[in-house]
Amino acid sequence: MEEYLQHSDQKQEPINVRKLYRSVSTMEQKFNELKTVMELFMQQRKNYTVPQLLDGTEVMQLLKISRRTLYSYRRDGRLNGKMVGNKYLYRKEEVDNLLA
Repeated sequence: MEEYLQHSDQKQEPINVRKLYRSVSTMEQKFNELKTVMELFMQQRKNYTVPQLLDGTEVMQLLKISRRTLYSYRRDGRLNGKMVGNKYLYRKEEVDNLLA
């Protein structure tokens, strides 16, 4: 600790107050912009509901169909499955629409 204090006699550059003030003002402005964006994001997030997803097995059980028929539904565009990892996931609302 004493060694650190002994080196404090090194030549230091004078602080440019105007430059420092401009930097702080710019940072404050950028922070306020970020705050506005985050508030908008949080507002949109409140109105967003995460869709319930089903895997192929659950879809086949609900629709009482075979794996081959599920593949045909996906190929024909009746169901839009998204590959996640090594399996397809389906939106429950789309499956419910097929039941209706």
